[in-house]
Amino acid sequence: MTAGHQISFVIRPGNIGLQPFNGIVSDAAPNSVSGLIQGKVFLVEVGEYTIGIDGDQNLLVRTHPSIGISRGDRVRASFPENKVSAICD
Repeated sequence: MTAGHQISFVIRPGNIGLQPFNGIVSDAAPNSVSGLIQGKVFLVEVGEYTIGIDGDQNLLVRTHPSIGISRGDRVRASFPENKVSAICD
């Protein structure tokens, strides 16, 4: 890769950590973003959550439905470094 190339980062929805945002953790925590739950669908053994990030971006997360979050809740999504892949455009 040379200077000037665009890089995209990808992660599977099931590898993203999801926690209710309690305001105690800094909004600038490494490898994470905060947002609002905009949608919630149960897919038998997993819950699929759509999280609105910065008003114009969405993030899809799949996790166990017992996490106890609902539409409108503020949450933190975290990205484990060993689960993220970089793609050179």
